[in-house]
Amino acid sequence: MRRIWYFTSLHFLLATSAFCSEATEVEVKLPAASVQTNRATVKDAVASWETSTGVRVSPSAYKELEAEWLSLSASTPDTKFKPELARAYLYELRDQAVDENETPKSIQLNDMKAFSFTKYAKMSFIDKPVGFLRCNSTPTGGSILIDGRRMGETVKDFTLAVGTYQIQIELPKSRCVKQVSIEADNLDTINCP
Repeated sequence: MRRIWYFTSLHFLLATSAFCSEATEVEVKLPAASVQTNRATVKDAVASWETSTGVRVSPSAYKELEAEWLSLSASTPDTKFKPELARAYLYELRDQAVDENETPKSIQLNDMKAFSFTKYAKMSFIDKPVGFLRCNSTPTGGSILIDGRRMGETVKDFTLAVGTYQIQIELPKSRCVKQVSIEADNLDTINCP
């Protein structure tokens, strides 16, 4: 199987030149209660994402995500790390690892090494106010366009810079178009129809 790697919403909506390398081992400087809270957030986000997508996160990929999450939350204490952020990142990983006509069955450590959570965070939310958008449709698989650009298929979560966007979801028998104002730290949901 040939893998197609592409960057969807990140380069279009949130591109920045701030990158750093992948975390392999981290020294976490957080109070124990904060570490436990952050670990629980990652665990809950991954579990809910796996349930909703049917795509599994391998144990090694999970450990990498948790390590990067803890490292970033220690270095950016004023940033709100929400489960929506982890889910949006996992959707990006899934979409980058898409085989020609097949959704991957799992997210592997190599997928994370190719596009780390740290890179995603630098591109999407460090030093920027962001909010979250969840796009749903019945049936699933509707094409999502944000400001006219294809960004994947439903169901999918996005981390977006604060602002107003035109969201379009195209289904075989219908099309929904909505204007959405993304506010800092809020989750907006669009359901089509």
